[in-house]
Amino acid sequence: MPVDSSTIESSESVLRALVYGETGSGKTFSLRTLPPSMLPALLIDFDKNSEALHQQFPPGQLFMEPIEDFRMKGSKRVPNGYEQAKKVITDLHEGKLDFKPKTLIIDSVTRLYEAIMDHGLNASSRGEEAPPQLQDYGIASRLMVLFLRVCIQTNCNIIFLAHEKAYANEVTGIEKGVPALTGQLGDIVPRYFQEILHAKAKGAGDKREWKWDTGPMGKFVGRTTRGLDTTVEQDWSIYK
Repeated sequence: MPVDSSTIESSESVLRALVYGETGSGKTFSLRTLPPSMLPALLIDFDKNSEALHQQFPPGQLFMEPIEDFRMKGSKRVPNGYEQAKKVITDLHEGKLDFKPKTLIIDSVTRLYEAIMDHGLNASSRGEEAPPQLQDYGIASRLMVLFLRVCIQTNCNIIFLAHEKAYANEVTGIEKGVPALTGQLGDIVPRYFQEILHAKAKGAGDKREWKWDTGPMGKFVGRTTRGLDTTVEQDWSIYK
């Protein structure tokens, strides 16, 4: 994949958003509100739970790439998710896709990291079933950052979805809700995004509400550069 650090900073008109939250908090469901200005969209689907989105979009406005965890190489099953996603991004850069997306979505970056780790372990002499060692985490983190930077170079709107984890500060003991990214990636990856949105759901049935926290809210981390309120409806049209 092409990497040129001189092109990492994209136009201010291009959105880069990292959305994180618990299962059922509306991360994937919120994509149904993408406005026409952000379409067509390409969704690289690691979580395999986005099929229902198709009926929310006009034909030709949402293209999905379901990620296969493994492929057969002879009689051996080998990791495939990272290789498949990397090829899609490479094809996007080289203009080999049948369409030109305005928005690139990764669902989810948490599963992407797992695929990168599987890829690295399989490439080692120990195999993907071996427990990761310190150097494996370093390699996987580096590949994750490179993948993110190459995504940014597409000059598409970028939306990365992530699961949520609790992080306790070793000094203060204060627990924070943060994107579920391993080790230093929890600090590194968010730096590439203008918007960090914490997804949450409240209520039940017809009274259920889906919200984003856009700034620090209690124990949750958030950030916005668009002057949004600290809590907003999950509606991507606010970015059109």
